[in-house]
Amino acid sequence: MGLERDSWSEADARWLEIYRDEACGLREGVADVLARFAAARVRVGLVTSGTRSRVHADLGRLGLADAFVRVICGEDATRKKPDPEALLLGLDRLGVLPGEAAYVGDSPEDVEMARAAGVFSVGLAGGFPNAETLRRAGPDAMAAGLAHAATLLLASQPSPSSPTPPPASVP
Repeated sequence: MGLERDSWSEADARWLEIYRDEACGLREGVADVLARFAAARVRVGLVTSGTRSRVHADLGRLGLADAFVRVICGEDATRKKPDPEALLLGLDRLGVLPGEAAYVGDSPEDVEMARAAGVFSVGLAGGFPNAETLRRAGPDAMAAGLAHAATLLLASQPSPSSPTPPPASVP
């Protein structure tokens, strides 16, 4: 947005103040996608810059308190996206190597964080930024929605008798 880096902390504080009482909702298809991953025995974690109190309250309110094996919140990392610290911490706590993981995100910073961590990135266009901005960030794959992202990722899952394919095999 053209805001000077030395103003980011103030902008973050104002953002939190403005949206402190906003209730978040689920993106369409979240429950179905999480059920598909659970059925496929995919370990799902959440890495967010949101505060722990807000994230856990939202997850509880939305019926997702047990949906994620690990939840990494803003307080867990000293460096923020696009630095890979939080994602690498989440992978460590999941017991998953970067080359065996995928990160679905809706911002260029998500794509940059995944790339810096050595993780396959799936861009999921949302309201902000627009799809073209996200595409220009260069995710490994773009998904039209959550169901499409799940289909891309589950298609790359190995069968029990085959070795794990590299994440780059996801279309």
